[in-house]
Amino acid sequence: MLSATSTYISLLPRLNAITNLTSYHGTITITHRSPSNLGQVFPTNSGDASTIKTTVTDIQELPNNFFNSIFILTLSSSEKVVLKVSPPPSIRVLYSDINISSVEANVLKLIARNNTTLLVPKLLLFDDSCKLLDSPFVLLSHLPGSILPSFPSNELAGIVEKLASITNPTNEFGHIATVPGKSHASYNTWREAFRALMEAALRDGEAIVLLLPYAEVRAHFQRLAHTLDTIDTAQLVVVDFSAASVLVEEDGKTITGVIDFERAVWEDPGLARYFQDKEEEELEGERNGKKCRRLLYEMYRSVMLIFETFYYGGGTETDAEAGRMFEGFGEV
Repeated sequence: MLSATSTYISLLPRLNAITNLTSYHGTITITHRSPSNLGQVFPTNSGDASTIKTTVTDIQELPNNFFNSIFILTLSSSEKVVLKVSPPPSIRVLYSDINISSVEANVLKLIARNNTTLLVPKLLLFDDSCKLLDSPFVLLSHLPGSILPSFPSNELAGIVEKLASITNPTNEFGHIATVPGKSHASYNTWREAFRALMEAALRDGEAIVLLLPYAEVRAHFQRLAHTLDTIDTAQLVVVDFSAASVLVEEDGKTITGVIDFERAVWEDPGLARYFQDKEEEELEGERNGKKCRRLLYEMYRSVMLIFETFYYGGGTETDAEAGRMFEGFGEV
């Protein structure tokens, strides 16, 4: 098993950009090089084996990735590692996606330090200097297992609770990672932090001239923002956590790992997409403050889904999601 960071760095001496991004009607479309072309930029046994002790013998690209380019590398030692490459700094991304490679690296360190018993990949290498690659990337240990379309809600709840048991020592809310010139601020209250998340998302939409009822979104937030003040603990939450973040064995029950921590924030666990997926009857009888927070969170998730679909995927069919954005606000 490889362990020295320098060993992994030695795998990348001639690595060029793996992710090519092109303009598409004001959005970006992520495309990938084919595995055969990738073999030309990675040192392999047929290339630099005489000078590099450990080499890459096989490269498998994972399809249907929404943001990162993801590859499983098989090494000459038979070890498998996962390479996740973000878009290069020259590409404009949504505010919530700035520096997400650093977020994942920091979250994996947090989980390791807090001994949560969660099975997560080991962080082998993180680099955002864009010298080894011309994009930020993380290199992770490979976990076995597959992803199921759905997973028992009690199991998902257990994972959410384990993550949320990790709290910010400073109790500040907001993004987990910062980078010079692109820093995400931290906030003393959840109301301030959530306002910043919402405003950043709305400014992204306004910047790409996407037609949405921005004034109405801001008005609903102003009216119900006071209900956020009851949240007083900054907990670790992965906003887009779902069954797609869980690896299981062939029996479909035994968890072999939890993955994808790029969109983690110090926040209220109620913002996680997992809670949006719960059955409506579970929310019956909730107190008014909790219901108001849920409506604000669902509105935010709708806004983000619309922007991500349009900006990264080039999609324009946002009317249905926009129509659901304000459901329930008339009741509070």
